[in-house]
Amino acid sequence: MPIEPSFASDTTAARTTITQAMMDAGFQTGQTLTAGQLNSYLRYALSSNPCFAEIDTAYNDIDAGCVAQVYEDDTASKPGDYLDSYQSSATALHVIATTSTGIVVANNAASALYFYSRNDVGGASTVTYTLTHTGTIRAVTIYQNIVAAVYGNYVEWWNLTTGTSLFHYNHGGALYDVQINGNFIVCCGAAGTGSREARLLNRTTGALLDSVNASSATLYCCAIYGAQVFLAGTTSGGANISAYQISGSSLVANPRWPAGVIIGTTIQGMRTDGRNLYILYIDPTDVSIASVSMADGSVLHTFATGLITSVFNPIAVDQGGVYVAIYDAVGTDSYLYRLSPVTLSSVWTATLPPATIAGVATDGCRVWAINSVAGTVDRVWTYARGNVPQRFVKVDTSTTAYLRFPWLMQPAVE
Repeated sequence: MPIEPSFASDTTAARTTITQAMMDAGFQTGQTLTAGQLNSYLRYALSSNPCFAEIDTAYNDIDAGCVAQVYEDDTASKPGDYLDSYQSSATALHVIATTSTGIVVANNAASALYFYSRNDVGGASTVTYTLTHTGTIRAVTIYQNIVAAVYGNYVEWWNLTTGTSLFHYNHGGALYDVQINGNFIVCCGAAGTGSREARLLNRTTGALLDSVNASSATLYCCAIYGAQVFLAGTTSGGANISAYQISGSSLVANPRWPAGVIIGTTIQGMRTDGRNLYILYIDPTDVSIASVSMADGSVLHTFATGLITSVFNPIAVDQGGVYVAIYDAVGTDSYLYRLSPVTLSSVWTATLPPATIAGVATDGCRVWAINSVAGTVDRVWTYARGNVPQRFVKVDTSTTAYLRFPWLMQPAVE
């Protein structure tokens, strides 16, 4: 009886096509895989895609075209544990955004934002994003190779890699939030030119496409996913959150949402994972979190913090968690939560949060927070997220393209 074909699963395994792998293993033409042979092939495939603890090590060690699994070396820490802190300074940071290659931060009165490489967060900044105008920086976001920020009355966006300013727009009133999806940028704030509180802009041309009249409400936050846009803030005209659809280059009311959706008294933060909205709101004095259906505006779940003060960047979302940064009335006790996106139950509360937390971000791997306490202290803090595999493909010898799948096989609650 012939020996059953099998795949190598040790150091002799080499990356190749499944057809070639079957030929090398001794399969005959037309022979199909049994369940056991499929499992053998999976072991073979995994062994030929080595694992690394750091992205830069993987990049240096693998060949062009190879796929590598990258795991943060956080296994000694349970989810929510403090990992490390960086950037000791007497200047408090005010906003933060993250990507797989680094972080972007700034203080509230800065004339620029700064990029710190993921491999050297404690070192010098490698890219500077200089503001064309002046004003308090209130929010920053990263989308693909774009960094966008709102400051004073302006929204501006830059090339993430080079720091080159691409476009800037004068809203005519204070702006509080900005988000990007596809070819669209949405920003919102107080009433600006034409008594409009929100703008829809073309990302590639900088052109104003449409504006929203929110009946004199102050819009503190926005979200965009595909052709869906959401705006929220103070209550006016019988609502404090509204939904729109992008039709061509115009914003039209989403007919599936009721005309008057009110959640709490004031909504101060909002993000989406493409399924639901996750909203931080005052109700009526305590801060609470709600998950809201993007389809019809119905409230699905809530989580009460019992605290009363939120921050400029209070909420961040990835496919595995909702992260909330908040502190008490006197600014002496801070809290950083990870909530389940399914139930909004608490997954963990961070150990050793900064004394005065000023914002939260996630890159799908670690959770990042910034510190605004007085004095010379570390300003950037990191925490173990839990269940954090990453993956990237090395395209050629000079370019690394990141394909990030940090929530594969991850439950909503550990």
